[in-house]
Amino acid sequence: MIAGLLRSSYGARMGAFHVLGVNDGHNAGAALVVDGVLTYAASEERFVRRKNAGGMPWNAIEDCLRTCGVDASELTLIVLTSRALHPLWAALEREDRFGIDDYLFEQSSFLEHLPGLGSQAFSQALESYVDSVRERKGREDLRVHLERWSGWNTARAIEQFASDRRNALAIRLQVPGERVLLADHHQCHAAYGFFGSPYVCDNAPTLVLTLDAQGDGVNATASVGGSSRLHQVHRTATSDISRLYRAVTLCMGMKPQEHEFKVMGLAPYAPEYEKRRAELRLAPLWQEVDELEFKYSGRPIPYQRLFSELSTLCPGLRFDGIAAALQAYLEDCVSKWVQAALAKYPSSRLVLAGGAAMNVKMVGRLCQLPMIEHCFVPPGPGDESLPAGAAWKGWEMIHIAAGGPAEMTKPLEHAWLGPLAGDTDLSALTDHGMLVGPMRPDVVARDLANGYIVGRCAGRMEFGPRALGNRSILADPADPLMAARLNTRVKCRDFWMPFAPLTLARHSMRYFELPAAADTRFMTTAGSASKLCIAHAPAAVHPADHSVRPQVLHEADNPKLAAILDAFETHTGRGVLVNTSLNVHGEPIVLGARRAMAMMKSGLLDGLVLDDAYVRRP
Repeated sequence: MIAGLLRSSYGARMGAFHVLGVNDGHNAGAALVVDGVLTYAASEERFVRRKNAGGMPWNAIEDCLRTCGVDASELTLIVLTSRALHPLWAALEREDRFGIDDYLFEQSSFLEHLPGLGSQAFSQALESYVDSVRERKGREDLRVHLERWSGWNTARAIEQFASDRRNALAIRLQVPGERVLLADHHQCHAAYGFFGSPYVCDNAPTLVLTLDAQGDGVNATASVGGSSRLHQVHRTATSDISRLYRAVTLCMGMKPQEHEFKVMGLAPYAPEYEKRRAELRLAPLWQEVDELEFKYSGRPIPYQRLFSELSTLCPGLRFDGIAAALQAYLEDCVSKWVQAALAKYPSSRLVLAGGAAMNVKMVGRLCQLPMIEHCFVPPGPGDESLPAGAAWKGWEMIHIAAGGPAEMTKPLEHAWLGPLAGDTDLSALTDHGMLVGPMRPDVVARDLANGYIVGRCAGRMEFGPRALGNRSILADPADPLMAARLNTRVKCRDFWMPFAPLTLARHSMRYFELPAAADTRFMTTAGSASKLCIAHAPAAVHPADHSVRPQVLHEADNPKLAAILDAFETHTGRGVLVNTSLNVHGEPIVLGARRAMAMMKSGLLDGLVLDDAYVRRP
């Protein structure tokens, strides 16, 4: 099919292949791959200013084409992620619109009594639940969806919705419908991980594993990649690990599918006694690894009842003990699963993707497995990365059909793939009495050393949930109270959560004890702080276990950011800074200069780097 499409599109003239990837589900976004190179990736949340925004990401698509200078008519393929989205479930936009009380309501009124998927009873139950959300939340937008989809058989609704989604893209972008394809959820996760990895063009096999709560009917897969080809060798729906982590997050009063990292951050505070108590009590919820499948040692627990089962076991257990027990279980179980996969598909290189790969402590543990020499987790491996995986999946199809050499595919060299910071009217800041001048690294370094909280909005926005220097807040971590200052003034993070350190690659071994197998460029792996790091950067080290989730910067990747680090080291003798995301509490990371300037004007920052300008308070 693809070969015929290429012939009809290009004939004898073969030009650049542009593949647009689109995710219109949880954490929607768009990405573009041009001749094997990921040239753009951004989430819709940054444009509409709602965390985890879902729906068709028209703003991200428009900015993608504009930033890359591509007309929609030049798109070879558009690949839309996820084949099996139910229209009513998608219309809820839960991750965007739900709070903790809504998720609790969902558990009691819907999930605990969920009929079999595909049955008429399931369709009726879903319609009734969506209508109850409409009434409870005043969501009159759901009335239209109910009128459209009421009475539909589940399979027919999913099939028709898939067609509607494809048609919406074809009509809006004015491209032939046959150029809009659907791709499997987990194949997109795997494609993003593998094609972004440094091993994509090598002949030696790379094991690619995906793990999450659910996507297109499965929640764990294994693939083998090599020479720009990726082959899925196993898929299963038996893993409840991510679902259990989500249930614990909700049970502890935090928002599921967003605050799981808080549970991970809480775990090190638990005394061994409390951890052990929780492990013994919660053991019926643990699964064991059986080759590449997951099974309960006792009676199986339907995933819909995980929360209610958990709720009956938790009373009397301390919250930190629950977090510690869960984190230890996650690390142990996934380690066994990875080892089982390596035994069946031997490789010294491991790629991880899917929502579970966001757990940096687990990744750090996996990097220490003796059979692993190299481990890669791409930036933002959760559902925000699906459009990038879809674009690379489309590229793989073209690559195979066109018979191109493996070297045509280029791995991910950096994560600064979003919109530019944009032009700024600096007079709006001088009118507020602020000082504006050129960005001089020595001046910024001096202010940081004097305790300034400095934002940096420069160049293209990084992709993924973790700021990597271009949409970051920088601060001196030598002051142990800096974490409290950042929390009080800007971030409002939970008191137990640490901030992350940023350092240059030449200092990495001085400051951190990191697994040799880890790729440390994207804040995707945890390690331990050295004694020097604890002395130089206490505000960027987890206070309970002295763990760190660092960004290790190679100078050539971002010379202007590296110059600030260099100047700070010259001024202070310390080569490490706090790096946290440039955003107001509860909002997505800023998109560009206008939003960053608003933060500066509201008094949240003492200084702001805007591309080559520097704004500071007098």
